[in-house]
Amino acid sequence: MKRLLQQLLAVGVVAAAMPTTDGLGQRPSAKPVPGGGLRKSPGAPRVRIGSAAAGPAGLVQVTAGTVVRDRYVVIANSGTRELLFFDFGGRLIRRVGRDGDGPGEYRNLAWVGHWEGDSLIAYDAITRRFSVLSGEGVFGRSFRAHGTPRAVIPLGVADTARLFVALEDGVDPHVTAGVVRDSATVVVIGSAGNIIRTVGRVASSEWLAWGSRAVRLELGRSSFFAVVDGQVLYADSHSGELAPLGWVGAPARARAVPAARRPLSQAEIGSVLSGYDADPEVQQHLADYYAGRGIAAPVLQGLVVDSSGRLWVGLTPANGAPSKTWQIVGANGSLVDSVELPATARILAVTRLLLLTHLVDSEGGESIEFIGLRK
Repeated sequence: MKRLLQQLLAVGVVAAAMPTTDGLGQRPSAKPVPGGGLRKSPGAPRVRIGSAAAGPAGLVQVTAGTVVRDRYVVIANSGTRELLFFDFGGRLIRRVGRDGDGPGEYRNLAWVGHWEGDSLIAYDAITRRFSVLSGEGVFGRSFRAHGTPRAVIPLGVADTARLFVALEDGVDPHVTAGVVRDSATVVVIGSAGNIIRTVGRVASSEWLAWGSRAVRLELGRSSFFAVVDGQVLYADSHSGELAPLGWVGAPARARAVPAARRPLSQAEIGSVLSGYDADPEVQQHLADYYAGRGIAAPVLQGLVVDSSGRLWVGLTPANGAPSKTWQIVGANGSLVDSVELPATARILAVTRLLLLTHLVDSEGGESIEFIGLRK
């Protein structure tokens, strides 16, 4: 493991709105860079699931997704408080869950992932409860992380029946003006919610504070995590630095992803401000903050590990570019390939057969795309 992370950190990672439809079988949007090894497989599914394919309520606030044993896809559809099960042809085969606080009920489905064997584990960010389900979605039991009132962010499975989670430390209440960066403590919890060990503490998101109020800076500094072979890899959005947490033995030197740095564009700033039309006070404070500062744009916009242990690094697209490049780094630290996805696409999961992405169109409509892969 130590050697693998050293190789990942030593590699030079090269840097360089799609409409929602209700139909199936549409052409995928991934564009492998010529000369690379990753390809769309002609015989694999190439499916776009629009809102209507998920039933009358549609896809609403999709937060996470996973692929179970290369058999079917599970989507956390937080807007309807349900887990949606699809086959690889995009057919909805099962929906599990409903609104509530009881067994098998959810208030805010924030995450879903594998657990032991074929079982699943889902996390509710409001009740702060983990639910363990069978591979078919039958509720088994639930638990909470013990001894912490803090918000919990699931990062991934550490090993059998253990999870990596980040506990948000929150914003320093004594800071009443200016930009403050909160922190998160990464821990390992067991199957009963007990904290087994602390892995490390890292800087997290930036907030703009004034008086008694604070708002998260959407284009400010933030953190990304990936679980690689039972270890946590941490990345900073703006420096592009990759570093391991909880290193056992001699520490590896952190390495930065080489990428072009640029200031935020007025269009990017305007997009953030438009989200606060209903709150003029927040909008004005953000506008004052961004005005004339030349705030830097993020370098990284995503970090994902596929089922083969390869690291997918999402690079911030050029200003106004319709697509975003994902660099794929192999287990030996070599650059395997580069794949272009729409700039708005978010990767939910990658297996040896399937790339699962979530897209939001210009009107807020959501879709899921299954993109078949081959080696």
